[in-house]
Formats: sequence, C-alpha cells, structure tokens
Amino acid sequence: TYYLLFLLAAVTLGAWIHAFRKGELPSVMKATGLLLVGGLLAAIPQTGQLAVTEQYSEFTTRGERVVESTSRSMDLNDQDDGLNRDYILEYSMGRGEWWSVLVPDIKGGNSPYYWGEQRFSGGAFYFGAFAFALCLAWLIAGSHWMRWPLLAISALVIVLSWRDASWLTDAFLNNVPLFNKFRDTKMMLVLVQLVVPLGAAMALWELSHEKATKHWKLWLAGGGVRGGMNYGETDELGFEAVTNRVHLHDLHATILHLMGLDHEHLTYFFQGRNESLTDVGGRVIKDIMA
Repeated sequence: TYYLLFLLAAVTLGAWIHAFRKGELPSVMKATGLLLVGGLLAAIPQTGQLAVTEQYSEFTTRGERVVESTSRSMDLNDQDDGLNRDYILEYSMGRGEWWSVLVPDIKGGNSPYYWGEQRFSGGAFYFGAFAFALCLAWLIAGSHWMRWPLLAISALVIVLSWRDASWLTDAFLNNVPLFNKFRDTKMMLVLVQLVVPLGAAMALWELSHEKATKHWKLWLAGGGVRGGMNYGETDELGFEAVTNRVHLHDLHATILHLMGLDHEHLTYFFQGRNESLTDVGGRVIKDIMA
C-alpha cells in the first residue's frame, strides 16, 4: 500500500500536467479532490488498527533509539529514527539483477550457483519476456499520456531497488516520510510488476482498437529531417489524427524528396501503364525539413 502511493502520485502529476497543457486543469483538480475524499473515507475503518500499529512501532527497531549497542555490527538502528541504512539495503539487488524481470534467474536465482550481490536469493522477480516487450514498446511508441508517469516511476523504482544507488537512496531514506521504516528496497519492484501487464494491455488495446488504423507514428532521422520536433497530433485518447494529418502517400513523397527524387516523375511500368509510388496523390511535407 505504501509503495502504491508513489505510483498514484506519479500518475496524478502526469494527469495534472496533461490537463494543464489541454486547458482542462479545473476538471482534473475536482476529480483529484473527489478521489482524495474517497481515499480518506476508505481509510477511516482502518484508523484503529493503524493507530495501534503506530504506537507499537515505537518499541521496535523502526522506532526511536533508546539503547545503544557496544558492538557496531549488532546495532541495527544507529540513527535517531527508522531502520539503519545498511540493514535496509542488506538484501537489495545489485545493479544488474533487476533484468530478471525480463530474463528469468539472470544471476542464478535460488540455485546453489547464484552469483549476484545478495547474500543469497530465494528466486528473482520474473514478469514475462513477452509482456515486458509489449510494455516497453508501448512506453516508447504509445500514444497515451499515461506512459510518461509510468515510465518515470518504473525507472525510479529500478534505481531504488539497487543496493548501491548512492545519493538517490540516501535522499529518499532521509527525506521521504516512512521510507526508512521498510526493509529490502527491491520490494518496490512490485510497482514494475503492476506497470508491465498494464503497459502490455495498453499496447494490445492500441493495436487492436477499431480506430487504431487511423493513426500511426513514425520516427525519421537524418537525410535533411529537422531534429527534435513532433509533427501532427492525435485526439486526447490517441484514437485518431486531428492536426497535420499525413497520408501514407505524403510520407512516401517526402522520403523520395529527401533522397533527391521527384515522386511525380519517378514511375514504373506495370500492367500496361506507368505507375507512381504515390499513386495520384502525395505531397512533400516541407515543415519537417531542416
């Protein structure tokens, strides 16, 4: 539940930014307020249990230090509040181990031949290579605004799951409320476990939707194409192109122009007549040229 708040915060921030760009911020603010009220109402039945847990935590290793150990190795709580940094990160992953979400048991898993950075492993996380590939494709080439906050939170979680994430981990341990109350930061990968099937489902949905054929995205680089720009825009749901629409013949005409060829004069003989690669249409898109 605690780690899920990071995902909710990222999606909420992404929704606010998207709404601000679209001029729809007031409606999103109202929706956010209603969701907060709903969340508070849902938490009310658990307040008694949460209060008991909070009181009990003061007398555990997660509470304030009241006794100092004479042995540094035995002192699991050498700070004023929360768990010790080394104790928290003791079973966190090495930098290469998170790839187990794509490649099962990438460093041996729970076998006797495990060679990762942890003392031992009960088995690495594996979320499915095909699902991960679909999710990655959607994060890179999808059209929905939600892919940006999901990509950002996934990258953050992966870095925080490392044992040696240095200043970023220290910043979270020292400044983010309650973060130093939880041991084993690799458990944050549960958020990636949620993002992967969600991203895969979004990829399949965008590919299979009845309007998916009405828009597509293509990357062009070099050959005189202007860098660092987007041309065209879909509607807010990514269903259909609404501005600067480009037909496939327009794309072919532009590529031929970049190659120094005139699409209106380049023809080939087929079934008794001269055919053009752009049929009877096609226009060169000058706006994307440097």
